[in-house]
Amino acid sequence: TDEAQRIWAKQGFRPVAPSVIAETKTLFPGDITKLWTIDELGKTLGKGTAAENKGKDLKGWKAVDNALFGTKGAVTKIYNEGGKQ
Repeated sequence: TDEAQRIWAKQGFRPVAPSVIAETKTLFPGDITKLWTIDELGKTLGKGTAAENKGKDLKGWKAVDNALFGTKGAVTKIYNEGGKQ
């Protein structure tokens, strides 16, 4: 719903509902040229993961979750570096 998208935007996540995008334009500068589906993103992020996954590249949510939150994931790296100086 639009209300859920507004709450999401207040937490720092870019909304995808057109009306909420317009309302929050100043929070998220730039234009979205493509909205990726999880299948598309998973296919891209899962490339090259076969060696660690029984010979098959990860797909969908498994690939996205691994790329972001796995032991070498982007978000995991950010959290691990947090507070280090």
